[in-house]
Amino acid sequence: MDTLSRIIHFNYFFYRREAWYNSLYSPIRIGLRWYANHFFPRQLANEKVWTQQITGEKVVVSLTSFPARIDKVWVVIRCLLRQSNQPYKILLWLSEDQFPDGISSLPDCLTNLLGDVFEIRMVKGDLRSHKKHYYVSQEFPDSLVLLTDDDIFYPADMIERLLCLHRQYPEEVICQYGYRMRYDKEGHLLRYRDWQPLCENVCDPNLFFGSGGGTLFRPSALYGDFGNENLFSRLAPLADDIWLNAMVRLAGLKVRMIKTGLILPIQNLDTQRLASANMYAGSNDSQLKSVSEYYLQTHGIDPFSKR
Repeated sequence: MDTLSRIIHFNYFFYRREAWYNSLYSPIRIGLRWYANHFFPRQLANEKVWTQQITGEKVVVSLTSFPARIDKVWVVIRCLLRQSNQPYKILLWLSEDQFPDGISSLPDCLTNLLGDVFEIRMVKGDLRSHKKHYYVSQEFPDSLVLLTDDDIFYPADMIERLLCLHRQYPEEVICQYGYRMRYDKEGHLLRYRDWQPLCENVCDPNLFFGSGGGTLFRPSALYGDFGNENLFSRLAPLADDIWLNAMVRLAGLKVRMIKTGLILPIQNLDTQRLASANMYAGSNDSQLKSVSEYYLQTHGIDPFSKR
């Protein structure tokens, strides 16, 4: 492990120690986020992109972004390019509606990373966060796909650790973070913001994974409606993770989470995180209800019922 990897792992080690300080906004965690966001990008920018032979099964990494975050996406790509288990492809899906001038309008710090592994794909229309799963699943239905976000520092051993768990449980979806869905005494699903965050290695029947934190799966194993653009755009337009969890649960797949603790974010102070908006404005709750009601009416089953 190189020096920068050791520093990132050291920072992650302390950031994840939820037993030491429980609040996301504790002074220690605030300080660690500040340190990471000021130190890591400068070091990553000066580092040569790793070139190494791909070993084992090919992994296709997929993510999307939008104009307010595009200036920092290169940091994520750098983190993904320096993985100890290098991915076969890293695909960044961008909407032509949001970037009408195409790749030429993107920051040099991002386009300079283009090559055999990293590619930028411009697509028509805008499926929002669903871009990161929809297009890659059409192109690589039987491959191992890893979904990531555009605002997270990923440790260099992320893919290696996820693949290690995948080899033990090849039929399961492997994720890096999630929640235990909670229900009232009558079995009704509680509000999203009342769910229990999980930080341990667990396979829970009521585990709801956050897709972009690092989720490894094979698209062809999911429920048949997975690629139904009209359906997910109508039922869960702002929440790809709700759609993905529904498709996993309807397919009867197990979800296993690798122990990571909190994920270290790349700060975008001038933009509001979609996850926060969905959680606190109740958007997730309304989209969960839409998906549940649709499948109850059409299939007689609620994908988010208690198991």
